[in-house]
Amino acid sequence: MAKAQIFYADIIIGTAIFAVAVVLFLMLNSNIGERDDVFGLVVGDAAAIASSVLSAGNPDGWSADNVNEIGLTDGQHRLNSSKVSSLMNMSPALAQDLFGTSAKFIVFVKDRHNNVLNFNGCALNNAGIVVENITAQVCENFTISPKEHLVSIERLVIHEADIAKISVQVWI
Repeated sequence: MAKAQIFYADIIIGTAIFAVAVVLFLMLNSNIGERDDVFGLVVGDAAAIASSVLSAGNPDGWSADNVNEIGLTDGQHRLNSSKVSSLMNMSPALAQDLFGTSAKFIVFVKDRHNNVLNFNGCALNNAGIVVENITAQVCENFTISPKEHLVSIERLVIHEADIAKISVQVWI
């Protein structure tokens, strides 16, 4: 009879340990899923902004007064300097609304040597980052260091018979 009682206690202890392990697994697994969902949203926002700026925009010759969709090219991957200048001087709140994101973002253009180009403004962002111009054509380089979830997308375009990159960085 004593052996049966010890066996019964072993089953209870073993079951309790198993139950604790299952609960811990489920708690940790649900946290991983939430992080993946947030990262997926940031990736989606970055891809949407990058696609938008690579387009011609709407209307085709848009300005800050009549823009429905922000686009920085002629539709054929040729950068339109007046559109970039309009973007750089647009209010961050309007750009955020047009891009349809609640995440922080920055949009800027770099030349083939990774110099940030100046289009009457160096970068458009909704995070309060100030990027100063070094010369009339080139701005200072900078680095974004968020706590987590930085997504950076670059799109190649033609600017003044040379290659340039439209850079979009989105983070939370």
